[in-house]
Amino acid sequence: MAKSRLSPNEIHTIATAYAELEIYTSERSDKPTAVLLLGQEGAGRHALISEVGHNLNQQGGYVSANKETVRQLLPYYDELKRDQGNIDAVTREDVKLLSREIHHQALESKRNLVIEAAQHDTSESLHLAKSLKAAGYHVEVHAAAVNDQISYARAALNYEKQVSSGHPGTYVSAGEHGRNFADASETLRRIEYAGAADRIVVYNRLSDPILDRKPEPGQLTASETFDRARGQLSEYERVNLVETWDAVVESMQKRGAPNAEMDRVTESVERAHYTMRRSEPARESYEFQNPTETNRSRELSENYGAKLAHSFREDRRADAAIRPELVNAFAQMAQAARVAEQAEAQVGQKFLEAYSKRVAAGLEAGTDYKPVVIRDSSEKPKTAELER
Repeated sequence: MAKSRLSPNEIHTIATAYAELEIYTSERSDKPTAVLLLGQEGAGRHALISEVGHNLNQQGGYVSANKETVRQLLPYYDELKRDQGNIDAVTREDVKLLSREIHHQALESKRNLVIEAAQHDTSESLHLAKSLKAAGYHVEVHAAAVNDQISYARAALNYEKQVSSGHPGTYVSAGEHGRNFADASETLRRIEYAGAADRIVVYNRLSDPILDRKPEPGQLTASETFDRARGQLSEYERVNLVETWDAVVESMQKRGAPNAEMDRVTESVERAHYTMRRSEPARESYEFQNPTETNRSRELSENYGAKLAHSFREDRRADAAIRPELVNAFAQMAQAARVAEQAEAQVGQKFLEAYSKRVAAGLEAGTDYKPVVIRDSSEKPKTAELER
């Protein structure tokens, strides 16, 4: 983990200079509101900021401290290699410390706050929400529920547009994006379960609110809605996902991107085709619109399927962080192991081997695999079957 490059005095000085202007251009409130925004890069947080900001401007304005704005306050910002995909990791500690100080000064001044929740530190976000409530704030969480592939394709295309137009874009790696995606869910779950917010609003991928409620401690209604919405992909979106990555690759080729840059998007492109081709209507639509790309699309999909199957067969569970399809595959194997315990040792082992082959084949081909059952009328099961 990267350490802070700034001293406590530097943190205080930089944060104060920023916070003073924000505080000066907003009004004190006896019952201030703090809005925590959740969503990975490309999920549409800027659209949420616009909507939330519009509402708070009618209530005396607000102090804002989103991650990218705070990062630009760093005195070493211009030295950063923004095309390496690790900018979050390199600046994380200083951004966290600066944000914390800005939030503290705004809280002391009783200003409305718009905060990009520290998704890389879920305990920090929970602590912040509790602190704000204890200080008399009305705390809201606004979460953008967007599928990880859609958001990453958007982020990649936005970066490509910036670089192609001569601007220094900030590249986010697939691994960093995946961690932020997972941390957003965990952050929401922790805040909701603890009852640390007065209101939670969940938006779908079109930025329409699909849930707006006061959370009840110990329940995860909003979190479950958030996760379900993130898992959705329409047939149109599957095709659009592939076309977005095609546009990214085409732009990279036009500007002569080095092989190292091309390599780092390869698996995302493969995964997009794999996802698209898992849906027959989406596959047929894409091939009808792009008949000359059929063989290439099939090859890309097969490449990703082979990687999934290899990771699964080698029991490389850490790969699930970059290949999310493995999460369910390993979960199914864990369930199968529990079922196999009901059988005699030899039977259970054969059962697990058979099911493992089925899951690996399903991952490789991009097809669904059914759950398992052990069937036997005897007191001690002696045969194991896969549900057909």
